[in-house]
Amino acid sequence: MSRIVSQLVLAMLLLPALALAYTISFALFESLTRFSDEGSLFYAGLITFILVLLLWTLLWRSSIRWTGTRLGLTIGMTFGVVLATGGVGWLLGLAVGEEFGFFMWGALSSVLWPIGSILVWRETKGERMARLGGGTDGRVVLACPVCNYDLADQREAKCPECGGEFTLGGLMAAGDRDSESSISAGA
Repeated sequence: MSRIVSQLVLAMLLLPALALAYTISFALFESLTRFSDEGSLFYAGLITFILVLLLWTLLWRSSIRWTGTRLGLTIGMTFGVVLATGGVGWLLGLAVGEEFGFFMWGALSSVLWPIGSILVWRETKGERMARLGGGTDGRVVLACPVCNYDLADQREAKCPECGGEFTLGGLMAAGDRDSESSISAGA
């Protein structure tokens, strides 16, 4: 199994694992502390959110090119998610009940932060070109439009990483376009 496939499988398993962690944390706070239900929900949500931050970052850290800008955007996005989900939780707490508001804060923040990180951590076109060699040494840069695998040394227009099959014209056109999503792979 390739590294990226392993990471994707672990990413898919993370959400159910975090739901379990939330449930266990809540049960422990309820049974072992004198917190109110709202307090138990808040601390279970906080623990789950911290686990999301740590596990998601550990899972993808080696795949991300960490720059000052990307780190700043990640920190800003983290504060934005906490404030936005806190506001939604507060409004839901007023409308439905405090317990539901605290529950939704924990659930929403733990789901929205990975989505925000996907947007912030995306590889830019410049980073992609640098990763593939950028053509600066006379080497042809030809990447799979689906998974960005370097196809320059392949003998056929089929990606060994994702299995996508392309025409040579389609691959050349994909290299000239700004948008990689406009190319579709044939089966």
